[in-house]
Amino acid sequence: MKQQHLSILLLLSLIVGLAACQNEDDSLPRSFTVRGIEYAFMEGDGESTYAVEFAPEHYSNLTDTPLPIEVDSYDIGYAETCFSSSDPEAFTWSTGADTVWVKGISTKHGKPYADDRNYVPYLPETYRSAPTGHVTDSLKLPPNSQVEIKEVVYFRKLTATYVLEVEEFPSGEVHEFTGKVTKTWRDRSEAYITATEADGTTETRAITRSL
Repeated sequence: MKQQHLSILLLLSLIVGLAACQNEDDSLPRSFTVRGIEYAFMEGDGESTYAVEFAPEHYSNLTDTPLPIEVDSYDIGYAETCFSSSDPEAFTWSTGADTVWVKGISTKHGKPYADDRNYVPYLPETYRSAPTGHVTDSLKLPPNSQVEIKEVVYFRKLTATYVLEVEEFPSGEVHEFTGKVTKTWRDRSEAYITATEADGTTETRAITRSL
């Protein structure tokens, strides 16, 4: 009889112990670690180029000497990146945590890859990386002239499919999130400068530069 009571007590102790362990696990805060991200070109993905033509700017020089002016000032060497996903959980697992940074996308030999030299935040909003430089263009207006400047900027856009793996702690469960990533940057610009002198003579020259 005592042995039977002992067995029942041991069984109850085991059940209570398991329940305590379960409660302890449930009380631990969930956290996630990024295991990695991969990029690939799927249907509809790839690189494209588009142009933005700005409204022409007009300048006048009513003097008899050349007039120096600044005609444009802008940042260079930056890119804009944005992630998207149809998975409702894609951007909720990191709620309340610090910003999650993942390897950004680059291309080599026409294929996308995760670039460990370029980290970007995993966010559904557009993120603009810090520029590498700043450029101010200047020119001299000819004496007694009217000058018109038309500028066209060409942008490159990269669209790819990503697979992001994160590991949940303490369960160790691995979650995968998929979606699209877009990266846009200035590629080159073309400026068309037309000068009209007092006698009606016009001259146009084009300037192309990589950005």
